[in-house]
Amino acid sequence: MVVDFTDWNGNLVMAADDASVMQNPFLGRSQSNLWFGKFEDLSEMGKPAGWGGVWKEESIKAGVPSEPFMCCGFDRRVLHLSRIWEEYTVISVQAHGYKYFLISENLDAYWIRLTLDRDADVVSAYFHYSNSECTPYDEKAFKSIAHVDTKKEYSRGIIYPKDDKAMTLGFAAEFIDSSGNTVGSGYYEIGAEMILKRVHNPSLEKEICSKLKITKDYEVDAASVIMYDEEGNRYRLPKGSDIFNNISANGSCRCIREVVTERFLMNVHGSFYELPRESAGGLAKIKPISTHNLMISDFASWRGMLVLAGIVNEAAQDEHYICSDDHKTGLWFGNVDDLWEMGNPRGEGGPCFKTPLLANKPSDPYLMTGYAHKSVSLIHDSKDDVEFTIEVDYLANNTWHIYDKIIVKPGEKAMHSFPIGFNAHWVRVAVDKDCKATAWFVYRDEQQR
Repeated sequence: MVVDFTDWNGNLVMAADDASVMQNPFLGRSQSNLWFGKFEDLSEMGKPAGWGGVWKEESIKAGVPSEPFMCCGFDRRVLHLSRIWEEYTVISVQAHGYKYFLISENLDAYWIRLTLDRDADVVSAYFHYSNSECTPYDEKAFKSIAHVDTKKEYSRGIIYPKDDKAMTLGFAAEFIDSSGNTVGSGYYEIGAEMILKRVHNPSLEKEICSKLKITKDYEVDAASVIMYDEEGNRYRLPKGSDIFNNISANGSCRCIREVVTERFLMNVHGSFYELPRESAGGLAKIKPISTHNLMISDFASWRGMLVLAGIVNEAAQDEHYICSDDHKTGLWFGNVDDLWEMGNPRGEGGPCFKTPLLANKPSDPYLMTGYAHKSVSLIHDSKDDVEFTIEVDYLANNTWHIYDKIIVKPGEKAMHSFPIGFNAHWVRVAVDKDCKATAWFVYRDEQQR
């Protein structure tokens, strides 16, 4: 959260608003700092992406243009239309209907606006923008963090920015052997001198482990990761490595924690997501940041830095990794924007896998936004043809529109690749007759194309 910025001696300075103690029991005191860099660093802070529109379920008069909507700086642009139509090319949309339109990468325009040919009610026109540029994985920056399939000794634990005036960071560590067994523990602290020291304070160590206990915040089934919002609505997310299934069951990796004021970072099945507070949309408005498949047990903001736990024992100290004074553990320090360099979002799964579905009753929502190359395979166990209806929610507010209908013959698999540049926030499927159905989505990044 950049609250201010300025040019200082030819450099860029940003004032951050990192983790706050507001409704945040995992923090002893608020954490923030100044960021110093160069203007060209802005281009390395993540790929431009976003969504928004000119109308959202509004009454629109014929011939009255919309306000302009920004159109430049994004390679891939899709316009979702419900009810009537859009200009740049004329697209007819039937009453109560839906269409999407992929804007050509060759369109060189700064702004785009829309006009209807007749009066209409409940009109929506919504854009989803992304970029084709692939952010390379920075293997050097994260080499000290244990991979999910590691057979090496490593440490994990709980991070706690304390409430003392010295702004000390506490770390309750566990030591894991090459077989994955816990073989010891210890308590450590680090301060302004950036030396991670072992400290004998068993009562504080116990308090941290109890107060900040890592909980099981998501479920996993054969189809996908399952999460619930505060109202009990169920959402499904792609899966990473199957090894994370056991990690989810034993609660050894933290899922949700605030690292930027009024935003949460969510670490689920090997991927990081940005999770807004419930008042700002909550789980329905999440977006993927990166897929890392690393054994990150905890993460936190401290003195304006992002801190990660989950370090392999044989790691060499570098610009990100600080080893403890007893050489039994360590922590990773960096910037929250470094997460963009952990690997582009990817994964597999779906809203159903050999799941009994009732005719015309939609599946759970499955995340779609933020992934580069998207395809789905459809299978069923019926002896008759089954029509699968694919619906998308581009507003992320449980408003659904039919994307396509695909007939799948008995014993066959139907494959569909979504057009390059197509994006919506959520996707779901329905079938026209009772059966056990599978809709398996594969999300790849540019490098896996």
